Amino acid sequence: MFDSWVTFACRKLDGEGCGVFRSIADEVGKGGGKLVEGDYSYIHRKDGSKVKLGRFLKKVDVDLAKDYARYKQQIKYQRGRMLLHISQNPEDILAKSTGQDWTTCETVGGAFSKGIFDDIKANNAIAYLTPEGKPDKWLGRRMVRWCVREDDDKPDAVIERYYGDPNYADVTYRKLQELLRDKHFSGLSGSVACVTPYEYGGYVDSGVKIRTPSSVRGRAIKYGVGDRG
Repeated sequence: MFDSWVTFACRKLDGEGCGVFRSIADEVGKGGGKLVEGDYSYIHRKDGSKVKLGRFLKKVDVDLAKDYARYKQQIKYQRGRMLLHISQNPEDILAKSTGQDWTTCETVGGAFSKGIFDDIKANNAIAYLTPEGKPDKWLGRRMVRWCVREDDDKPDAVIERYYGDPNYADVTYRKLQELLRDKHFSGLSGSVACVTPYEYGGYVDSGVKIRTPSSVRGRAIKYGVGDRG
């Protein structure tokens, strides 16, 4: 039911989001309403009146209403394409928590701002999401750090915690994981120790700080990674 409404949404979303909007269409159909392609805010009634879709969903399925709110935000920005930028540009890493809609203790001048410069020195990468044509409108970001696995003594990559609009946390993780595993990195959490061969003086979200080998001053990060892609 409402195939064109669902199809239009699915062009903008991943498979999970597409399934959410199919479920929404089914619920609206049961209630006798109508959905109009491109309008993801209202249910249209035969008498010409409109009902807010979010309000309707809260009455019939609270979990579906939450999923709707999350994916509707993605559609809002995806009237154009979304771009995931992966950068080692020092200017981008400097901006990971400074001048954004979010702040952390790694803002420039913050308590753990040394982490910014350690990421730059280590050639770590930042992945940030923007609407196409709006490169300065960061919706969210994740750091990608490299470390050395203890099982094969070779480099691997770790996807760090997400900061930004929570609606985009999952999609950025999945896309980064896909890219990393395609290059035979892990991109997964697991039980294999993976230690950075460089010091890190910032705040650690996913790993733990450990005393480092004599070749590295300060403290390194020990992560737990899974199998390689």
